[in-house]
Amino acid sequence: MIRRPRRGGPWADGRDDALLDGPADPASELGRGADWDWDGERGPRVGRDGPAASRGGAGPRRAGAGPAGRLGTEGGSAGSGRLAAFAETDEDEDDDPPETERPDLGMALFWRRLVITLVWLGFALGLGVGAGVVWEKIRPSGDATTASSASLTPSASAPAAAAPAPRTSATPTPAVPADWAAYTATTSNARSTFSHPGTWTIHPDSTAVFFVEPSGPRMVGVARRAGLTDGAAAVSKVDALEFNTLAGHTVTGSGNVKDPVSGATAWELTGTYTRQGQKVAYMMHSVDGPGAEYVLIVRVPADSSSELDGLMRSLRASFQPAA
Repeated sequence: MIRRPRRGGPWADGRDDALLDGPADPASELGRGADWDWDGERGPRVGRDGPAASRGGAGPRRAGAGPAGRLGTEGGSAGSGRLAAFAETDEDEDDDPPETERPDLGMALFWRRLVITLVWLGFALGLGVGAGVVWEKIRPSGDATTASSASLTPSASAPAAAAPAPRTSATPTPAVPADWAAYTATTSNARSTFSHPGTWTIHPDSTAVFFVEPSGPRMVGVARRAGLTDGAAAVSKVDALEFNTLAGHTVTGSGNVKDPVSGATAWELTGTYTRQGQKVAYMMHSVDGPGAEYVLIVRVPADSSSELDGLMRSLRASFQPAA
């Protein structure tokens, strides 16, 4: 068994050999008594453990300082000193709460964001409600809006009224008066069917067939121009043959109008002349027919020219060109 060598070096009297090869008690082999201080190596433990220790008697001996004594407190207890500090440190670490008991920072952040979002939504909702209330207070009422729209209507329709358009009658669909009688013309200058007042008498000529009021200037008639397909040309031709050479003849107007029966575009001409010392007004209206253009003719006193439209509408409602 290898013993611990002396710190100061080998003994001069050969006791080192005895330390390596001697009995199990190294203290007796080295000539040291029980009261020798292994730690101090300066002689007997005089004054340290009292008189008994200095006499080498039977007083209590201090336990030898071993490796445990160097790391711990005096006496070499394993539960004290530096090892005890390490043990306490381990016990303190064991006191920490487990991972499952620690608060979840992710959930806390989620709840915080949720609360902030709800606050902003509430603010936006309140702002929208407030804006709606303000709008209800300041918006114009329905009556005011209707009045404004009504006031703007004439201005909006003014351009359309100013634009030229074919003249139309007040009554969409003209009707034949009940006291009118139907007549069918077989001559080529007026081959057609039309009606006239029952008391009026027939007055045909080379241009047209007329029915004239017995005691007045009123008249209705029909002329046919074969081979023509243009209403304006047909009206101009009949005007030249019937009225252009009469006294005081004047054309007062002409242009395209909407036919009151067919809805097609027709040519219309108005004029005046003097008949038997009385000024009269007349109107001519073109109607398309198979292979020919027809010209309808009405006449009234000049001071009753407002009757021209009504008389022409009745004649047009009764007129049917020959097949």
